[in-house]
Amino acid sequence: MRILFVDEKDWAKKVPYTIHYLAEHLVKRGHQVWAIDFDDTWRRTHALDLYARGRQRQVAKIDPRAAVELISPGFVKLPALSRISTLATHSWAIAGLLRRAKIDCIVTYSITNAAATLALAKLANVPVAFHSIDMLAPLVPHRALEWPAELIERELIRRADCVLALTPVFGERARMLGARQVAIIPNGVNVDALRPGLDTEQLREELGLGNNKVVLFVGTITKHVGLDLFLHHFARMPRDGVKLVIVGDDIVTGGRELRRAQAVCRELGIADRVIFTGLQPAERVPLYINLADVCVSPFPPATFSRYNITMKVFEYMACGKPTVMFNLAGTQSLVPPGSGGMVYVESYAQMCAAIDRLLQDAPERARLGAAGRALVVERFSWYHVTRNLERVLLGLRAGRSGGRDARAITQSSIDQEAVL
Repeated sequence: MRILFVDEKDWAKKVPYTIHYLAEHLVKRGHQVWAIDFDDTWRRTHALDLYARGRQRQVAKIDPRAAVELISPGFVKLPALSRISTLATHSWAIAGLLRRAKIDCIVTYSITNAAATLALAKLANVPVAFHSIDMLAPLVPHRALEWPAELIERELIRRADCVLALTPVFGERARMLGARQVAIIPNGVNVDALRPGLDTEQLREELGLGNNKVVLFVGTITKHVGLDLFLHHFARMPRDGVKLVIVGDDIVTGGRELRRAQAVCRELGIADRVIFTGLQPAERVPLYINLADVCVSPFPPATFSRYNITMKVFEYMACGKPTVMFNLAGTQSLVPPGSGGMVYVESYAQMCAAIDRLLQDAPERARLGAAGRALVVERFSWYHVTRNLERVLLGLRAGRSGGRDARAITQSSIDQEAVL
């Protein structure tokens, strides 16, 4: 198949996440994949730097043998006008690609150019799948734009040929909003690279951990993560000999949220108990997770976090580490209590109490870690996830070309395996 991914983030700069893994794994399965993106971290270098020229190149985020053909259309480098200008440049790029490359399916993550994507795909008789991985409205940079963004997202859900929902709870939301078809396509994990038992002795020495036990958070540091609230409760944990290691940064705000978290640690007097590593190469992340005795996902219950599940939770599980996180419906719909190494809590106080209990109970940590690893290998490897996405896209293409009905194939992707 010839597949186009449409995004509104900088494909090359963004830390690897769902869209990159799916695209590159589809390449490895023999498909041709293009992507259209937008540099959401743009900066002007001088007064006359008013326009970013479009460019096209091959980009591989995970596997150098599975590069995606990335098209970055030009845009006006002025506040507000930057995204508005992409309504024209992205439409031109999508139309040209549909004509030249004979695209079979479009997978979109974008609300900025949603109307253009749907309209151009309809003209070209190309099916569109909307991968619903986040509540998109809270992610827009200005609060005044949240309401129109929500309206666009709802329209995209209704008009797309299929909604690829990150979790069953997201799928139910899509059905309530009028989705034509829904398939569950969750995050996945590289179970070969992310595995237990990696040698972390050198990394422990680099970080100066000594004999301390390690609580670990890995992820993009944004205002939604709840890290500052977790830090206030972590500061009250009485146990000595415990270090909190925070791996990640916030490239969208230029590190502002990271600096804020560091300032909170200084204010709380726990700067010596918390290690910030900054952004790390993807290939080093398994080593950092293997350092941990307990992993944490501090996302608090909110509209933004209720439906989804973070990729890092699967990565923790793949490395055989117990994970403490809030009782979020999206996560529980994929990993029910007692099935995959999760400890669910209702408050930050309970979170820290659960962490403290696990730090004292090595057998329980091992039991939970083994359960999480087993579940990920069985259901959430990128092989399983990509194979099911491929099945759905083939069904959509067949439906448009008069072959087997797309709905039947899409439904089979849910029925044949409990989650995938």
